[in-house]
Amino acid sequence: MDTYKIKVVGASDLEKLTGFFKEVYNPNHIIADAAYFTWQYQEVPGNQFFPNFSNLILLQGNQIIAHLGMIPYAFNFSGAERRAGRRRGDVRRRRHAPI
Repeated sequence: MDTYKIKVVGASDLEKLTGFFKEVYNPNHIIADAAYFTWQYQEVPGNQFFPNFSNLILLQGNQIIAHLGMIPYAFNFSGAERRAGRRRGDVRRRRHAPI
């Protein structure tokens, strides 16, 4: 029986994750481009997970079955920097849709 695991996306997950996006969306979708993904979710102010990405993946065994993206940002509130993230969206493989 496979186990499920939720983890923060790291650099070692990027190739597998872009493959997941190519399967779930389509091979030419911009989110499947590693450079774009890095720009959108890693190298941005407010990324509290840096040097990892501001994304979570759900694994079943070694297979990515779902993704949750959070676009991080930083802002100034009353003279103090605050960090937050906006939920970008989630996607999962169809056969796992009820998760």
